[in-house]
Amino acid sequence: MLDEKTKEIVKSTIPFLQDKGTEITGIFYQNMFKAHPELLNIFNQNNQREGTQSKALANTVLAAAMNIDDLSALKPHVIQIGYKHRALQVKPEHYPIVGHHLIEAIGIVLGDTATDEIIDAWTAAYGEIAQVFIDAEKEMYKEEAWHDFKPFTVISVEKPVDGFVKIGLQSDFGIGKVIPGEYITVRIKKDGETYFSNRHYSIYAADETKNQVHIAIRKENKGIISNYLTQEVKPGDEICLSAPAGDFCLAENSQTNVLISSGIGMTPILPMAKASQEQGKKTIWIQNYRQLADNIFEKEVAPLRDKVEIITNETSTAGRINAEKLKNWLDFSEPMAFYLCGRPEFTIGVKNALIEAGASEADIYYEVFDAPKMATIFD
Repeated sequence: MLDEKTKEIVKSTIPFLQDKGTEITGIFYQNMFKAHPELLNIFNQNNQREGTQSKALANTVLAAAMNIDDLSALKPHVIQIGYKHRALQVKPEHYPIVGHHLIEAIGIVLGDTATDEIIDAWTAAYGEIAQVFIDAEKEMYKEEAWHDFKPFTVISVEKPVDGFVKIGLQSDFGIGKVIPGEYITVRIKKDGETYFSNRHYSIYAADETKNQVHIAIRKENKGIISNYLTQEVKPGDEICLSAPAGDFCLAENSQTNVLISSGIGMTPILPMAKASQEQGKKTIWIQNYRQLADNIFEKEVAPLRDKVEIITNETSTAGRINAEKLKNWLDFSEPMAFYLCGRPEFTIGVKNALIEAGASEADIYYEVFDAPKMATIFD
């Protein structure tokens, strides 16, 4: 446990972190990779190049400082981040490396004002924060269906719309139970590359009896893995995956589930919609498209149309989803749970619109795969 003096010192650095957080994390990553280039195997290299991860990590460090009196307030984020760490196979031995270079970067940016008292306080605080993650991830590792990254064979490749691909993969071992909403993590090393690249993709269908999972991918202009999967992969290829992970799943106590997705964000929502109606719950699915022609799951959605209330919104003709539309579509006088998936700007916009329309923030669940405000250090 941290003593009160240590907590006060950490909290006193909050204005500094607000002002210099991204500078700290930029130095942190640069120095850590120089000393431990092998860690590039578990980092999202696109996020590193574009600088999004430095900003996300800065927000994470700031949030930890702001909640240093009660780290349990970070529990939802610890769970979300912990699953992504497990998916990337982040282990306890990585945390001291991260801690050393993070404290070093804080000292470099603080310069002459980096007193022993501040450095010692942050060293103690990091140890406490790291242990929270290590303990949570220890339990998660006990639950994973298989350890490390295992090879799967590509059994199908379908390109329903330009820039998108649906891929079926099969293992020669048992994959365990796949929970609707979970994702797998793809790891590849292209010819000529020194390090692995990793990317999380939601599972839109699974067959545990045949040891199969199916994922859908949208091509990203600078995406190493998305470009490979949308342009080069073919049946018979081998791709390595880590076990299904994630905490984006249906709440047990909800009677009405409202699923709201945009574009490729419908990938985890599709199996969640199926599961919701199979559980006998009222299910409403609001799907947003830039253009209706972008629907890559028409054949999978068709059997649900007489079981699930499906509402579509096309932004190119009808504009974005807002509070007024949500009030017209939904009855906010009845208890509902909301599940959102899409790009951060979509998810944040819809979350705010739901609250404006009358939803409780506690009833809103979401999944985003771009660097979130509270981010995994290793993403």
